[in-house]
Amino acid sequence: MELVLTFFLILAVYGTIVDRRAPKIAGFGVGLVVVADVLTGGPFTGAAMNPARATGPMLASLTFPSYWYAYWIGPVIGGVLAGLVYSQFVENRDGS
Repeated sequence: MELVLTFFLILAVYGTIVDRRAPKIAGFGVGLVVVADVLTGGPFTGAAMNPARATGPMLASLTFPSYWYAYWIGPVIGGVLAGLVYSQFVENRDGS
């Protein structure tokens, strides 16, 4: 779940903030994806979408669930996949 949530978040960041061709709606576009991610993934995993966001509360409360690695592996793989998909299928080959 964290992999999929992070995948969509990173695609939104690339599509609205990084790409020079994008309309200037960065905060709104990314915010909509975060809201959608939280509404869909919140009940299942808490929708952290960021290893630091998940690890901070674990450290503060000194409680680490047995599945703590899902909050690190999922977002890292999701971010890498989103970067690859965006660079291979959305970006122009001429660098613009």
